[in-house]
Amino acid sequence: MENANIKVLIVDDDASILGVLETIMQRSGYEVQSAASSDMGLKLLKSEKFDLLISDIVIQPFDGLKLLQEARKHSPDTQVILMTGFASIETATKAMKLGAFDYICKPFKVEDLKAVIKRALDYASKKPGTAGDQQSKVTLVKRHFGVMIGNSVAFKAICKEIEVFARNDDPVLIHGASGTGKSLVADALQISGLRASRPFVSFHCAIYPEHLIDDALFGYVEMPTDAEGNVIKGLPVVHKGIIETTNGGTLFLEEVGALSLEFQEKILALLRNREIQRIGSDRAIHIDIRIIADSAEPLDNKVQKNEFLSELYELLKVQRIEVPPLRDRSGDVKLMIDYFLRQYNKQNAAKITIDPKVMRAMEHYSWPGNVRELRNAVFRSAQLAKKEKIQLTCIPVPIRMCFMRDDTSIFGYSDEFDLRWWSLKNFLKAKERAYVDQVLKMTKGDFKHAAEILGMDLAVFHRKYGGAN
Repeated sequence: MENANIKVLIVDDDASILGVLETIMQRSGYEVQSAASSDMGLKLLKSEKFDLLISDIVIQPFDGLKLLQEARKHSPDTQVILMTGFASIETATKAMKLGAFDYICKPFKVEDLKAVIKRALDYASKKPGTAGDQQSKVTLVKRHFGVMIGNSVAFKAICKEIEVFARNDDPVLIHGASGTGKSLVADALQISGLRASRPFVSFHCAIYPEHLIDDALFGYVEMPTDAEGNVIKGLPVVHKGIIETTNGGTLFLEEVGALSLEFQEKILALLRNREIQRIGSDRAIHIDIRIIADSAEPLDNKVQKNEFLSELYELLKVQRIEVPPLRDRSGDVKLMIDYFLRQYNKQNAAKITIDPKVMRAMEHYSWPGNVRELRNAVFRSAQLAKKEKIQLTCIPVPIRMCFMRDDTSIFGYSDEFDLRWWSLKNFLKAKERAYVDQVLKMTKGDFKHAAEILGMDLAVFHRKYGGAN
């Protein structure tokens, strides 16, 4: 049989559940063993190699979370699915962060359990060292997300969350300030996920005209007309929307908070019912799609202001990735500067290097525009570099001000600056930017709140201080 070489261990202290699960697994062709306690299950894990462990969470003498941790230690290649009759988002999140593949609530449908098992085993077949997968996509994600390179604690935490959330098809919400690399996290989820070979389409909710969103996302049916616009006999013309053409793949909704409540309702219905209707048609179309969404503004703020559906937010936030601002990723700035400089040199057949003073200034700067601002600064400075080295005079004034000797404050200067570059206008502009940076830090990157504190129109604030996505 197809599954004859796959070994499954079932751990549950309920004899009836054990019997049902054993029957389901054996009929599907799996080789099955069972244990009525967690210590018995651990003993089997230590003595034999299993492809899959299915365990209850509420079990004696130690719970399923502890068994999961022991399984990760003694049998790291074994995929783990946990079960419980006491559904809890917190428990589910903790289980997955500890290394569980997925989490299923009792009572469950047999079809749902089989689907989770299939995903777990499909994921296992993609892991490093398995046949037919010379270079695991998951391993690549652990190293970097495209240009989101890092080695900080915050960066490693994101890597772990991507690895966990890539193992299932549930929605993911990515939150972070503008320029932090949310779209790169979405890319990483896609390339390391179960739908890696299927369509991946981005839809920017904030920039698409609202009156066209219905047609663009859901498609529409158009009746044939004559030259004067009168409906005539004939077959209707079907225009498929983005959701339908992405069927089987992943839809990335950028700035999902910009959708009106009307369209939020439709996305909520899609997630619940797995169906859509083209505009002008009453026929439901089944849709198999994964939703990844991002937002620069915290969606819980919008929920409190009745600008975002709480039901949709609850569905999205179960799997949430918080992308920190660059200022909170200690040590990553230098790695990124080196990467962007190599990228610039490769594109321009150049050999530009960077002065240590410039590196110090860039490492001390707060980068309110995050990774995007850093990349632009490196490329601009490389273009201005003389004698193939980026000097202090090549970098923007606000960044230059962050180069300090031990006795120099952010608003002062040292004798290592070339004062010819410091006009009063530039100095005052730099002080203004430093103040804005402090306000942004206080508001944790919330541009709307910062604009309110500064008494500025949000659009003006975005335009002046680089807050646009």
